[in-house]
Amino acid sequence: MVINDAVAGFNAASVEAGEEVVITRRGVAIARIAPEPAGPADRFELQELFQFTNAQPMHAGPDAGAFLAELLVAIESADLDAAAGGQELGVAVELIEA
Repeated sequence: MVINDAVAGFNAASVEAGEEVVITRRGVAIARIAPEPAGPADRFELQELFQFTNAQPMHAGPDAGAFLAELLVAIESADLDAAAGGQELGVAVELIEA
């Protein structure tokens, strides 16, 4: 298909039917329009997701907030600011406190 023909009246039905359309300029292909390859089902099954997530075991450890609080206490009690790498830990403490 020449570019002028494409602008004048492109027929999407041919692509939907599985035909590939090549657009040319002066006999050189510049674009290709092709149908999407067949993929998985178009519909998302929410009920299947619920069944999957409900079958997963619950996490038994502390939540993120409790973990960060414990980490902050451990860092402060170890007094690592004077030790090698203490500057990096100080930045970590500042980030946790923020």
